[in-house]
Amino acid sequence: MHCWSCESWRDRDSSHRGRQKALFQGIVRALFPSQDRNGCRRAESLLQGIDLSEFDIVIPRVRRSDADFAYVLLGVLEDLGVYSPISRDSILYGFNEYLIPFILGRAGVETLTTLLGSTRAALEKSISRLRFPVVVKLPHNKDGAMIVDSEKIARCVLDTLESLGEPIIVQEMLEGSESFSILYIGERTYCIEKHNGTARKRKLGIEEKRTARRMTSLLGASVCQLNGMISGDRLVVIDLNINPWVHRLQEHFKTNLFEKILDHLESGYSSSRRGTILDKFLKWFEEMRW
Repeated sequence: MHCWSCESWRDRDSSHRGRQKALFQGIVRALFPSQDRNGCRRAESLLQGIDLSEFDIVIPRVRRSDADFAYVLLGVLEDLGVYSPISRDSILYGFNEYLIPFILGRAGVETLTTLLGSTRAALEKSISRLRFPVVVKLPHNKDGAMIVDSEKIARCVLDTLESLGEPIIVQEMLEGSESFSILYIGERTYCIEKHNGTARKRKLGIEEKRTARRMTSLLGASVCQLNGMISGDRLVVIDLNINPWVHRLQEHFKTNLFEKILDHLESGYSSSRRGTILDKFLKWFEEMRW
């Protein structure tokens, strides 16, 4: 499998039959409609003049400003049969922290009590029911989250944030917990926790790994970074990073994480092709029956 990247991912050959290609690049706004042989309109996905549909695998590195565009692009590539380890739905979850507790909570996964309000007044009646300390933040901004120790201080913070004209998230914290980041690659998990401001490797238990797998399945991403709180064997995911910090996490592990990602991509691509062939066979079989 030949891989090209703007992020120092190495070239690699595969002994498997056929030639597989993977592209690691940033997204450029270039989505054009065209016509196929039958005159039907379809979308072409172009990156700096390169037709992405010619690649077997595409991993978009998505900026927040391009999230809507990336959602459409991944939908087009999915229709064209191009494999990606992140789904278009994961684009939405990756840039809106309120959707994470909502989607996980609906699936019966443990989440932290979370309030979302468009104004201070919308949150005022409910904030007194929360257990402090809490985190106050904006749903579309991963930076600038504030830990607030009391209801009085929380109200002052809400006054300030309301002036920005954006929705506000108020979220309880997991008592006695440490923050964590899990790099998820297929079925493999690589976890770092922060203890007293120092990052260290943490080995996840069976239940914790099972929880991480279930969450990534629900969020539609097989290569991603989960961030959240961990206390004992309780693991609560707060946000999803579809642009994982592989370089930062690599220094804590002897295993070459980039190699693991490439192996997963090759496996995921092969599985997706088997699924496509099976779908075509089932469609043909159904037509033959009639």
